[in-house]
Amino acid sequence: MSGAGTTQADVVVVGSGPAGLAIARATAAAGLRTRVVTPCPEARWQRSFGAWLDEIDALPEARAVAQTWAGPVVHTDPLSRHEIFRRYARFDVEALQSLMLRRARLVGVDFHHGMVAQIIHQDDRSAVQLRSGQVLQARVVVDASGGRSPFVRFSGRQSVAWQTAYGLRARVRWHPWPRGEMVFMDFRSLPGDLAGRRPTFLYAMPLSATEVFVEETSLVARPALPIRELRSRLQARLDHMGLHLLEVLEEERCTIAMGGSLPDEEQRLVAFGSAANMVHPASGYMLSRVLQTAPAVADAIKTGLSQGGAKLAARAAWREIWSRPARRKYDLYRFGMETLCSLDADRTRALFDTFFRLPDDAWQGFLSDGLSPDGVAKTMLSVFSEAAPALRWRLLEAGLGRSGITAIRSAAGI
Repeated sequence: MSGAGTTQADVVVVGSGPAGLAIARATAAAGLRTRVVTPCPEARWQRSFGAWLDEIDALPEARAVAQTWAGPVVHTDPLSRHEIFRRYARFDVEALQSLMLRRARLVGVDFHHGMVAQIIHQDDRSAVQLRSGQVLQARVVVDASGGRSPFVRFSGRQSVAWQTAYGLRARVRWHPWPRGEMVFMDFRSLPGDLAGRRPTFLYAMPLSATEVFVEETSLVARPALPIRELRSRLQARLDHMGLHLLEVLEEERCTIAMGGSLPDEEQRLVAFGSAANMVHPASGYMLSRVLQTAPAVADAIKTGLSQGGAKLAARAAWREIWSRPARRKYDLYRFGMETLCSLDADRTRALFDTFFRLPDDAWQGFLSDGLSPDGVAKTMLSVFSEAAPALRWRLLEAGLGRSGITAIRSAAGI
């Protein structure tokens, strides 16, 4: 751990979550002197992480996968059952954090205890002022401190929406899920649900014959659905299923900012992870993207520093994170997110029932960010064309709004 003297680095990374450790390790592995500023690098991460196995199985972080399921299922109503023929992975969070910390330290990443108060950019250097009064010098600063960072400048004023979730890991006497099956989304209504209520779904993973992780999730809403309401809905769902929790082993509360404006790519500060709005606007997932993207962003920073200095390095990093095709896709995804925010539970169920009836490669690519901008637009048009008339009319109304016009322009490459 660095001391109180003058500290020089090529790259200072703010934050030691998954995004911070991924980009710090990548820049250090590229040969750049890298320092991470964080109050405590060993502070336990407070949320669970999942991913489609085919997105991460070639990465070193796959060694921290605790369990996989071959047949995740989606329920949209009492008669529907969509089986996803794609293996889903759950990370051991403690193992993932330990692995990423160890890999970062092995390539020379230095960790500095502190909280950032201010970042001042000079000609070819930046000064990171800590609340303690100490100043760290770096050629490039990467903000990976999380969503809505006060240091990142955004290019517009689009409002964010929120994904919220409340989950429990618990011991049970029994559970209703067959061996090897998990519930990816269960939107089925409960007795007593009021018409027009905002939609939530159950996400459930059987960890063993006597242990489960169950979570009630609001995929996206504005304003955010309160955690207390999600807790109440989860309990009502478990009661309806007759699932009695013998012992709660762990509790999880999750709030994720989604959508909103993209960062200004002309700024000297480089953001990464949710600070750069890299959260998938249609699903809330991000981990596989930051793991896959970090090496290319690090190479862009290194090349920029060698060819033109700090300004060029920041510009190159932003082009790697938010290329023109990525921005086009984001506009389309944001339109989808805004549409979801406008739908009640019944229409949301109808939308996802239509979505999961599409060919596997269409919805899989849409959820995993694996499609081109044209592919995303094609999938969205397929949902529109296959939807029931009442839902189609509601989607058409959404398309006439501001986000819809932006999405149409992006789909056309304008």
